[in-house]
Amino acid sequence: MKLDLSWYWRKICALRQSLSKGQILADGHKGKFKASLLYNSTILRQLVLYSGAVWNSVNMPKHRFML
Repeated sequence: MKLDLSWYWRKICALRQSLSKGQILADGHKGKFKASLLYNSTILRQLVLYSGAVWNSVNMPKHRFML
């Protein structure tokens, strides 16, 4: 038995209180809960356009290929 089991339990309980039941039910897939879907729905994402860095006129073709 792990000694830090209570730490995990406290984190799960805190997470449970911060999420709504609708959020948890919405992140199911074919009737099964998927933790990855819940995680992806709760994190903040930023859209980053790398095309500006790759196709910059200052970059050499070799650097464009590596990017």
